[in-house]
Amino acid sequence: MTKTPYIRNFSQKRIAILSFIIIIIISVISVHAEEELTLDDEIPSKPAKQKKTTSPASKKQSDDLNFSQNETQKIEDKKIKISQPETKTNFTIAMEDLFQKKQYNKMTKILWSKIDLLSLNELSLLMKGHFFNEEYSDSIKVANLILAKDEKNEEALTNIGNCKLKLKKDREAKEYFTKATEANPIYSPAINGLVEIYEKNHNYYELRLIYLDLIHKLGERPEYLKKLCDINTKDAVNDSAIEFCNKSISSNPKQPESFVNLGLVYKNLKDSIKAKEQLKRAADKFPNSDEAQFQYALLSEEQKNFVEAYKYYKQCIQSNLKHEKCFVGLGSSSYQLLKFEDSYNALKKACSFNRKTSFVVRRAATQARNAKQNEWSKKLDHLADICGN
Repeated sequence: MTKTPYIRNFSQKRIAILSFIIIIIISVISVHAEEELTLDDEIPSKPAKQKKTTSPASKKQSDDLNFSQNETQKIEDKKIKISQPETKTNFTIAMEDLFQKKQYNKMTKILWSKIDLLSLNELSLLMKGHFFNEEYSDSIKVANLILAKDEKNEEALTNIGNCKLKLKKDREAKEYFTKATEANPIYSPAINGLVEIYEKNHNYYELRLIYLDLIHKLGERPEYLKKLCDINTKDAVNDSAIEFCNKSISSNPKQPESFVNLGLVYKNLKDSIKAKEQLKRAADKFPNSDEAQFQYALLSEEQKNFVEAYKYYKQCIQSNLKHEKCFVGLGSSSYQLLKFEDSYNALKKACSFNRKTSFVVRRAATQARNAKQNEWSKKLDHLADICGN
């Protein structure tokens, strides 16, 4: 059966319409896909998080910084506490007046009569009153009352330490001073208590740690540098002594101790030229320092320079009329120069300080006999007999 032209034309139109629709759909899909690609290009992908790693050195620096910040905060808290004292009443002022006048018995009696009403400041006055009146057991008792209110009160802890020192109980004293410094690392009365104990025992290691720690907390203050200069000189830690003595001299060039110690370090190192130069510099720069005069005179005597020794021993005595070693040195250097009258007078004075000086007097008498100075020989022999008895 043959299709009519109408049917054939209808089929062609239908095909054309379907083709047009398909083309539109394809175009829409293509545009949408391009937009998605564009968006993918514009939005960057988030980078993967990297795991943070901390080196041991960085961790240590961080720990040190945190420790330093904590110490600083503790110190600042103490400063705030100190800067905010209790309000003083008329009664407190009256008790302070008695304390200043050293009327300790009267003050403590009044304070004990009101013991249940006393403020912290008044308890402190009572504690100190007993201490200065040498009533150490009572002072400890009051300190314990303060500690019952504030177990970390550095003043009360230090007071007990000082009382224990007076009672010859150094080990217990050290424990209380240590507790006080733990409560307040820069509380100087407690630090001074520890220093007194360590100096008595020549414990230079602990002394060195104290002042290095203070420098770590508070910086290189002149008094700490001076102490470290002295400690390292006495302990013969020569490199550190030179370092801290030079720093001390730079920070405070008006104090003689570090100048003298630097000379003694060179003397310890057997560097006689530098030792002589430094000690003479100290003696000339500080004519009123008996120690500076003595150390240079002693070095001069050891080097057989008796003229120089004689001169500086005399200057030492002018600075300090009770310097026993300078009188001995003057007596010794004088007879070497055949100045027997000066020798006799100096050794007579030395004997009044220490009768063990008699052996030096014997040597002077022998020197006088050898020089055929019989009169001075007899006088010196007689002085030796008196001095030795």
